[in-house]
Amino acid sequence: MKRSKGCWRKKWLPFWSMTERETEGLWKKKIGDLKVVAYAKKLVIESIQNHQTEEPKKDISKEKQSKAFGIEKRANLFLHHHRSWTFCSLSLSTSHRISHSLLLLQLRDSIIKEWNTELQERTGKFRKQANAIAERDRRILKNRDVLLRLEIEAAKVVETQSNMERQLELIETHQQEVDKALQSMEEDEAASTRECMSSLN
Repeated sequence: MKRSKGCWRKKWLPFWSMTERETEGLWKKKIGDLKVVAYAKKLVIESIQNHQTEEPKKDISKEKQSKAFGIEKRANLFLHHHRSWTFCSLSLSTSHRISHSLLLLQLRDSIIKEWNTELQERTGKFRKQANAIAERDRRILKNRDVLLRLEIEAAKVVETQSNMERQLELIETHQQEVDKALQSMEEDEAASTRECMSSLN
């Protein structure tokens, strides 16, 4: 008997909506059921083997054989269904985990790429600004050296100007003394000429 696609979709749809913890709990539960079924099968087989070993000479009737075969067949079918169901649930849980981890890895890679691009852009801007600041510092240092040289030259000019002013003052004083000496000499000569003229008269 074929099952429709809708039946399988309804059967497996809840696994896609489960969280990872719920899927893991369901997985553990189904593994426990599987262990119980395996233990039941083991007990049935052991009981059949014990019955055969206890009465080896007696023939087992067809009814007992068919009953034992039916029990073993049902146990095998139940075990097979549980195995397939557990395998499907395990494959779904592992695929869910893998897809979840892949999404996390892709998200992490995209975030790291965005951070790297942003870091490179900011590093480029910072380097440009640092180069501009270094160029301005070099210009400021150069202008400072020029200003220091100009200040030294201006101080020398001021010093020479003060020396020249002092020398001019000395020259002026000497000139005044010379003028006074010439004036006194002229006065003495005039007086001597007057005396000579008076003596002649």
